[in-house]
Amino acid sequence: MTTWQILNLERNASDGGVIKVYWLAKRHEQVGEGENESVYSAYYKGTTDLTPDASLDSFILFENLTEDVVLDWVYNEINKTEIETEITNSIEGQKNPTTFEGVPW
Repeated sequence: MTTWQILNLERNASDGGVIKVYWLAKRHEQVGEGENESVYSAYYKGTTDLTPDASLDSFILFENLTEDVVLDWVYNEINKTEIETEITNSIEGQKNPTTFEGVPW
């Protein structure tokens, strides 16, 4: 399962309206146990620009924001499914590589 996290917020000094959200989507997958255990990880970092309007009834004061509220704003602006698919594909590529690097000597 992909975990989403807000890393930071940039806001207007005048009204505290959030204008930029820095976020991270990540996933870790463990396969096997003990000596046969492998852990695969992938992540996607991004930013989302917002245009707050303090005159709206739906405006939320900065000190009243929660991570869930801000994540909903991000999800409304991005293609969440596409990003999660990209992360899943990255992990699958790590588990089943189609190319290898190295030299024979």
